[in-house]
Amino acid sequence: MRRSALLLLLASFAIPLLAQQESQLLIPLTTPDGKRAPNVGVGDLTISEDGKPVKIVKIEPIDTPIKVTLSLDNGRGLSQGTDFALIRNGAKGFINALPESMEVTLVSTAPQPRTVVKSTKDRAVLLKGIDAIAPATGPASFIDSITEWIFRIDKDKDKGTYTPVLVALGSTFGEEYVKESDIKDAMNKLPTLGGTVHVLMYNAKTQQGGSSEAQLAVGQGATDRTKGKWEVVANAQRIEAALPELGALVAKMQAGGQYLVTVQRPAGAGPRLGAVGMTAPSGITIGKISLAQPKK
Repeated sequence: MRRSALLLLLASFAIPLLAQQESQLLIPLTTPDGKRAPNVGVGDLTISEDGKPVKIVKIEPIDTPIKVTLSLDNGRGLSQGTDFALIRNGAKGFINALPESMEVTLVSTAPQPRTVVKSTKDRAVLLKGIDAIAPATGPASFIDSITEWIFRIDKDKDKGTYTPVLVALGSTFGEEYVKESDIKDAMNKLPTLGGTVHVLMYNAKTQQGGSSEAQLAVGQGATDRTKGKWEVVANAQRIEAALPELGALVAKMQAGGQYLVTVQRPAGAGPRLGAVGMTAPSGITIGKISLAQPKK
């Protein structure tokens, strides 16, 4: 597979057009103290998508738990010298920044994605799992870690009952072979999962392998499609602080009370949200708006 062909694929994902139908949005609406705004009704909100009005059919409060996957690159790009100690410290800071009620799955990515700790709320088990991840001498499978997460969430019989979040640490070092069809399939599924992908990418500079541009493209593409955070760092020391910052960002998602808003989106709206405009009563903060599972 040629790298140029992969990049061309990433730039041209097809988004199928759908007839006008009811969809559901997850919208955090909070008071200044971070609690769910009370008594918000249909007439209190206005929503538009790509400049076109969205009809609000129903609005109801909902408690949607967040399930997090922390994916750590333990490959050669980040396993040399003191870099891996920084990763461990940053990963522990990430876990400690989350509320104890939040479930976390821990994954390592070299030589391929591997679940180190299954989904759990046990902080001691997660911290022990971070220490158990060993540095690898070969490259990590960053792209596979993202596509496998997407396919796992998509196949989960309980999807739609929680908000999936992936926080992925990657490196541009690597020779990674991934089927173009797998990437296309994963990226087309991603916007329908109602989740968020945050990516922290270490630019390995002279250690880059032949797939570095593809890794950058996939990482940025996943964050763009889910309105997550995308950061490229040139110094591994930044990772130690950046991972806890992402933990605080995810924790804030859980703190905000969400509403499930049933709407009629504009004709031709696809599986990913366009540019959304929204107004709410004074004193209410609007959080990240995402699509819930398609309304049956």
